Amino acid sequence: MPASELPTFRYFPDPVAAGAVAPADDVCQCCERSRGWIYHGSFYSEQEIDDLCPWCIADGSAAARFDGEFTADIGWGLPRWDVPRDVIDVIAHRTPGFPTWQDRRWWTHCDDGAAFVGMAGTDEMIALGDDAIEQVRTTAEVPVDQWAELLPILRADGDASVAVFRCLHCGAYGGYLDLS
Repeated sequence: MPASELPTFRYFPDPVAAGAVAPADDVCQCCERSRGWIYHGSFYSEQEIDDLCPWCIADGSAAARFDGEFTADIGWGLPRWDVPRDVIDVIAHRTPGFPTWQDRRWWTHCDDGAAFVGMAGTDEMIALGDDAIEQVRTTAEVPVDQWAELLPILRADGDASVAVFRCLHCGAYGGYLDLS
């Protein structure tokens, strides 16, 4: 099945490019079907769950069946109470997580969850432009002098990267450092 037929995720527009969802013949532990795609990421549950399909994530059945969450810390960027409960529910229970060294956090802005852009290294940050770089540095709360040392050594798939998000309403960028 082509990636274009995968379910869409408002807060994670491209889970395939980010490596969270990949082609696989594995059987989903929720629907017990092999649909050609499987989620490769964390799932916070009392049970050991390794294989979930994107459809069971999108419709919330995986989170409901296994009483779990894909992202535990939602609301970083604004106080959690500024984000409507239904947004928190969608991100926690119906949106794939993304690979990180640390527990993932979901950035919020304009009283909503932001869209996950991806893990970024130096090249990806430079491609976003100076305004985006400064917005991410500010939201990551990294001092200017420390950022000047970090930016050249960032690698999207390395020991030091940045989780980058973009506000769905105003287009502002935000994020945080992810260090091994």
